[in-house]
Amino acid sequence: MALVFDVTGPMAMFRKSYTTTSSVSFPFPPPTAIAGLLAAIVGYGNNAANDGFSAAYWRKMKGTRIGLAVLKKGVPSSHAINFSNTKDPQKNPRVQIKHQFVFSPEYQVYVSGAIESELRDHLVNGTFVYTPYLGVAYALAEIRFVGAFAEEPLDTAGPVQVDTVIPWKEGMTVDVLQSGGAFKERMPFRMNEERGLEEPIDVLYAASPDKPLLLVEKGEIHVSGCAEDTVAWFPYW
Repeated sequence: MALVFDVTGPMAMFRKSYTTTSSVSFPFPPPTAIAGLLAAIVGYGNNAANDGFSAAYWRKMKGTRIGLAVLKKGVPSSHAINFSNTKDPQKNPRVQIKHQFVFSPEYQVYVSGAIESELRDHLVNGTFVYTPYLGVAYALAEIRFVGAFAEEPLDTAGPVQVDTVIPWKEGMTVDVLQSGGAFKERMPFRMNEERGLEEPIDVLYAASPDKPLLLVEKGEIHVSGCAEDTVAWFPYW
């Protein structure tokens, strides 16, 4: 079985790590952000009270995998945010930093594996232990449980239209022309319990949510039917 839920919000900001003063956002949550979202729903603590760099919930993510679909592309827009100038407050008590936000996005998340049973109870009852948000604490998330669905094996070994973001692996082939275009991003995939990046991953996503990617050769990734969608699953954490 796999759990499916929708995530929406007025805005989101998933900062790309290589941006410094002017923060730029990914168009959708990377796997590491989804791990944090799942931990918030279930109530896995990060032990940050004892160590500010701690992310203890990652040990609970082992044996879980996800899929992600973009239901509605958010609108990217840059805005300046006022911050306190802690370096030289006497000279200039406030400083404005540009941030790129994604406004009114809608995503669908698929989850299967280790935390599935525990997660289901919280999704069904709406009992989120910690406040779920989209990248930053002031971008609150609204979550709607869609249901639990059995994974359906694909009947054909030929080309298949995929409704989700595709984790890129060697040996894959995508028909970009028939897909109406495709974009590629490198994202963080797995972190350790000290918030260090352990593994990045390349992903492909469609130019429009209404136009699925046509996957000609699947390579090593797992693709299955779920909730009337065709899901390309990320590897297990």
